[in-house]
Amino acid sequence: MDRTQGRRLVDGLRAAGLDVTTFADVWGDHAARRSDVDWIRWAAAHRRVALTADESIGYLEAKRHAILASRLQVLCFPQGGLPVAERLRRVLALAGAIDRLATRRPGPWLATLYDDRLIVTWPTREQRPGPGAAGLPPEPRPDTTPEQPPEPSGP
Repeated sequence: MDRTQGRRLVDGLRAAGLDVTTFADVWGDHAARRSDVDWIRWAAAHRRVALTADESIGYLEAKRHAILASRLQVLCFPQGGLPVAERLRRVLALAGAIDRLATRRPGPWLATLYDDRLIVTWPTREQRPGPGAAGLPPEPRPDTTPEQPPEPSGP
């Protein structure tokens, strides 16, 4: 969870039984000196779904590139000024949909937590990168044994 969410939301999510990790949990007193790109890379490396109210995460180049390169899955509230109680309600009400999306659709993606639904807002179908695009590594290929050339026939 990024630093924009605040302690009350973190405490509410943890009280509901969700596994939440914050900037401060990871970097302690040095959290203020860490960048959003550091957070994105850490979240992806630890296979976490990120939660933010920072709408710039999907369009600022450095953040977008870090999300693409790490294939991070990001949840974002549509307005940064939503009250804590409303943000908590949305996450808990949409927990099943969040779990299904995170399980069934690999990143990178950004999904917006609307009042009653979760919508993947970026990348759009047309923007979804293919293997090797935008700094992404190619998709893993199945392990196959190359065919052997045919044996030469007769004398």
